[in-house]
Amino acid sequence: MARDEPEVQDQDEDPNEEVGREGINASTEDIDQRRDEIDDEERVEATLRDEVAEQFPVEPIALVMSEEDGMPVPADESVQLALAPSFTRENVICVEDDRSYVELFAEELTQRGWSELGDEEDVDDDDVGQWETPTGWVIEQMRHRDRYDAEGLERTRRKFDRDMVRQRWGQTMVQVTGGWLPVKPVRERCKYYKRQVFLNEDVSPGEFGAMQILRNCTMRRSLGGAFLSLRDEAVVACDYRDPPCLESVKKILDDKDQYRLDNADKVEQVPLFNLE
Repeated sequence: MARDEPEVQDQDEDPNEEVGREGINASTEDIDQRRDEIDDEERVEATLRDEVAEQFPVEPIALVMSEEDGMPVPADESVQLALAPSFTRENVICVEDDRSYVELFAEELTQRGWSELGDEEDVDDDDVGQWETPTGWVIEQMRHRDRYDAEGLERTRRKFDRDMVRQRWGQTMVQVTGGWLPVKPVRERCKYYKRQVFLNEDVSPGEFGAMQILRNCTMRRSLGGAFLSLRDEAVVACDYRDPPCLESVKKILDDKDQYRLDNADKVEQVPLFNLE
């Protein structure tokens, strides 16, 4: 094939297919404009207005005559209004659930930058001793447990109400008999969940809609490189989450996948549209 005859893409190929460098057929000679030849006015910039407008795309609507009054109505009109999922802890697994707190085990404290300076005594199956916080403070009477007991079984975390939690030495703690116990929310915020707030130039300051918040997952990107927008979206389980939410992953992902795998031989294959 001559250089001036660029290869035509096979129509059967998926235009959204993710390919590596070896799968890119275009050469520098096939590109109409180089990056340094593009004027500033031609550069594409994504704005807040663009993201809001994407939720309401301009597209043709199929109309039919209404049986009630003979006026044109959308063909797919429904009596039920389609609403975006509400922003709740259950609908957006990315956010933290701080309605209750659980204890941090000794192994987790070490991973978070704590340093054990020495144990002094045992109280109710807890070790009580000196620990240094990540910010350099030394806590004399701090209770802690290992994640596994002497038989190698994982201990059940102790749970506390939110009103029992205190901020001490820059850490989230609960005061218990014999000292302090480090805790964390029952579900911590995902580190890939990021937000931005912009001023809406179309609305006067102080009025409703003057500030627009953007919520994104920075782990997922589009083919163009944009972060995945979580506007009006529900995320109920996610393997990308860090730290993971094991409860939702097990219930919504693992258990269902396991059921399908265990019953794969029982799935009945039927022809499409009852065709032979």
